[in-house]
Amino acid sequence: MKSIEEQLNEYKERADSVSRESGEAVQAFALELIGEIERLAVENKRLRKALAQSADRRYESTKLRDALRE
Repeated sequence: MKSIEEQLNEYKERADSVSRESGEAVQAFALELIGEIERLAVENKRLRKALAQSADRRYESTKLRDALRE
């Protein structure tokens, strides 16, 4: 499976080849889609990091709660 960065590079290359073959409207649309993919990739990375941190906090909370019960 390709990483998001590899897929974005592939999309950019394909958008360049399409832009040579078709009009500016298609090129603008392709670039807009690529921009949206990049934005979503950054947001996805941020959300994954937040989720991982949240999971770590829950584990620490459980350990503390168990220690206090003893």
